[in-house]
Amino acid sequence: MMNPAKQDRQTTTLSGEPIIDLIDGVKIRSASTLADERGTLCEIFNPAWEFSTDESAKEPAPSAASNTVFSETFREGKS
Repeated sequence: MMNPAKQDRQTTTLSGEPIIDLIDGVKIRSASTLADERGTLCEIFNPAWEFSTDESAKEPAPSAASNTVFSETFREGKS
């Protein structure tokens, strides 16, 4: 016999702010998705945000684009 379902506890406010302690060292940054007729683009990570506490990681990258992470979708026939 299966255990009955149990509702998860609330972890954010209605506006999306966390109401529980984050995992030590975790940082959160809001992301904005840009959308148009071709699809969507969202910047997930950029070293310029300086999330790292490692001083050696703050050195400028040879090419910021090579260290930046994006999420993108393409609408069929529009790429």
